[in-house]
Amino acid sequence: MIPADGQMAVIFPSAIDDNQAFLAIVAAGGSPIRLEQSALGGDIWVAKADSPDFRTAVLHYGALMTVNPYAFGGCLLSRNRAARS
Repeated sequence: MIPADGQMAVIFPSAIDDNQAFLAIVAAGGSPIRLEQSALGGDIWVAKADSPDFRTAVLHYGALMTVNPYAFGGCLLSRNRAARS
């Protein structure tokens, strides 16, 4: 389910670099907002879902999963990082 503000945490496999993940989010019809460091290691993109089909599309473009970035009190995200383009 997409939160009311449309933001989702998008998790990609480590084989997909940050630039490829950025492009996958855009190709899926989303807007990359920021790149965060995961509390579990690795990176998580926070993106705005600009269409109701974004979740399905971004999974098609290689994402492993999407989650509500506010789930679990936001504990998947450890500290803010500037998004790279």
